[in-house]
Amino acid sequence: MLNSTTLNTTKNHLGSEPKKNPDAVFQVEEYKQFPKTFPVYIPNNFDINELVKHNPPNFKYHKDYFLYLVHLITDIQSKNKDVEYDFVPFYSPLIQRRVRKYRDYLNYLVENKVLEERKQYIVGKQSRGFCFSSKYQTEIKRAFITKKTLIKAILEFISIEPKETCEDSINFEPENNLGYLLKWYNHKLTIDFKGAKLYLEDLRSQDEKHFLDKYKAMSRFNSRYIVLLKLQRQEFIHTIDSTAGRLHTVLTQLKGDLRQFVKYDGKPLVAIDVTNSQPYLSTVFFNQNKYKSNKLLERIRLYNKSYKINMEHENFVPYFLEKED
Repeated sequence: MLNSTTLNTTKNHLGSEPKKNPDAVFQVEEYKQFPKTFPVYIPNNFDINELVKHNPPNFKYHKDYFLYLVHLITDIQSKNKDVEYDFVPFYSPLIQRRVRKYRDYLNYLVENKVLEERKQYIVGKQSRGFCFSSKYQTEIKRAFITKKTLIKAILEFISIEPKETCEDSINFEPENNLGYLLKWYNHKLTIDFKGAKLYLEDLRSQDEKHFLDKYKAMSRFNSRYIVLLKLQRQEFIHTIDSTAGRLHTVLTQLKGDLRQFVKYDGKPLVAIDVTNSQPYLSTVFFNQNKYKSNKLLERIRLYNKSYKINMEHENFVPYFLEKED
């Protein structure tokens, strides 16, 4: 079981494209001890040892970097389950922090027909994209990377914004404030793996009939299957995006249909939907005491960087109406 950690995000591999579940780039509390191995998910028939043996790269390399980049093809899709990709966008500033010479590795994978590349790049709108070639459109399997610096780069605090463009430093939500949510992510959280996989395989068969494209159906299957594998193996890394402060976990990434297979302490889970919850929760803006005790002004500044404090009115609160005595 991979120890749980809290990560905070500002941008993801999509750059400025629409963001759903951003990849993790900020960590709230630094890892005190890094795991010796880190799981990645790659095509069943991808053998990096055989590939470099028969086609030696012309640059100094480490096999773990190849594994990680191949893993991203499926992993990025799984974190953006509402978006259908033909080519998965790779956000260069983030990848470069983890794989410095990432372009050499990607070129090699493209030249050796592991990946295909969409070279079109539009500044601020569209990143270069990659997908598996037809040969590697197979069910994924788990592998492990062991390179310490790469594992550290994946799990540790990583800022992808140039310092000159960053605003004042912000204290992100400390992990102990999320304890009431994170405490449930433990060995008691399980899933009927066999039943859930059979369900996904049936969906894949339906997709193949609908799309008439087995490769696209396999890509969709793997983007769902990787989350299932993480949940079954209790890889409970969670992230917090800075666009709305939402907590993203294996449960939020899991396809909704698969939640019927999830149990906690042997008991099935149920969902409760609070009707009109956003208007109800927003009433806190009209309660001065609650507004201050929950430090909502700080939270507004955290997730709305366009908001500036009016120094002439230090205690100015933009959204609540103060009641007269």
